[in-house]
Parts: sequence; C-alpha cells; structure tokens
Amino acid sequence: MSCVGTPANLDLGQRFPNRHVGSTREPYTYRAEWYLRPIDFTNAFIQFRMVNADTGATKLPGGVGSGDINGNLVYLPVAVDVNEAGIFRCQFTATYGGAVYVSPWLQARILRNVEVPPPVPPPPPVP
Repeated sequence: MSCVGTPANLDLGQRFPNRHVGSTREPYTYRAEWYLRPIDFTNAFIQFRMVNADTGATKLPGGVGSGDINGNLVYLPVAVDVNEAGIFRCQFTATYGGAVYVSPWLQARILRNVEVPPPVPPPPPVP
C-alpha cells in the first residue's frame, strides 16, 4: 500500500468544518463513544493539540478544553491558534480517573481570508 500526495492534499479522515484565519467563534468539537455509548468526561482534564500537516511543526502543544457527560470534547481556540492558513492535524487527550483517552487525528483546515476589492467607481461624466 502506498500513499501518493503531499500532506496538504491527503485526506486525514475525520475533520472539523473549515474555518477562516482569525475565526474563534466556533469551537473544535469531537464526540467520543465506547461501544456506541458516550464516554463521561465531566471530571476529565482535556488537552487539545494542533500540528501543521505540511511542516510537522507543533502549532498548539496543549490547549485546555472541556468535556461533558455526553462524550463531547470541546476546545475554543484563541486568536493565536488560528492566525495562519493551512491544514492541521488535531487531537484531544482526556485524562480522568487514572485513565487516558486519546482521540484519533482530526483534520482542521484554516482558510486564508479573501479580501473583497472595493467597487469600481462609475466613469466621470463626459462634458
């Protein structure tokens, strides 16, 4: 089995919805289940990390997130987390009761903002 392509065009499987540079309103969310039942993360310590898929550089080594009884792992990014465009591999780690849960790698695509050019002014009147 072989892989053809660069990290920028490979599909890493599960992914978050695309977002734009600087977009901090939508959290990164992942739902974890064990035998079709949600894992209770209410008292867990949640970490979120991001790695650039092209360069392998760590963008975020361990942001603190939250979890709930329905198996949802959530991380709300700050501006420095989403300040560059690219494809990132993301992963949640939950530590609770002596156990550690590590999510699969999730793909996050951050798109650069497209500047909208100003409207073209009308031509001057002809005398």
